[in-house]
Amino acid sequence: SSTIYRYLLYVPNVSAINADPLVGYSSQAVYESVRDYVVANNLTQGQVIPKNSLRSPDYFNMGLHLEQELPGMIRDTTFKVYADVENLLNLIDNDYGSFRYYNPLSALVGVTCPAAAGGSCPKYSYNSFAAPTLLKEGRIGLWSVRFGFRLEF
Repeated sequence: SSTIYRYLLYVPNVSAINADPLVGYSSQAVYESVRDYVVANNLTQGQVIPKNSLRSPDYFNMGLHLEQELPGMIRDTTFKVYADVENLLNLIDNDYGSFRYYNPLSALVGVTCPAAAGGSCPKYSYNSFAAPTLLKEGRIGLWSVRFGFRLEF
């Protein structure tokens, strides 16, 4: 069977293990993991989480171009030296200008739904929970410096 990751999460009432009549937990540990995540992220309980309501951190990238014109050695020429810094923020601090994201295909909760008569699902069974991990894309967030010169005539 294939796993589908596109369903929105139903955030249960986590005030007690049996507080939400729509959700049961396979163990106390699963309940505590769900509860801790819901409380830490201030999620609205008792409803399906709205689409695109939780996002990866913002990404900012700033470049810097420094250039100095020098007199040329030949009449009517100019000599320019320059430095280009890509992702200046990451040069200042590793946490700035780094591209961080949550894997969009990660499953938070392992859910089963034993069907009742008529094919309905009277109660979700949360069998596992894995908080999303923040991934860091190293190549996008790296800083670099390029030095060069230009002769104009």
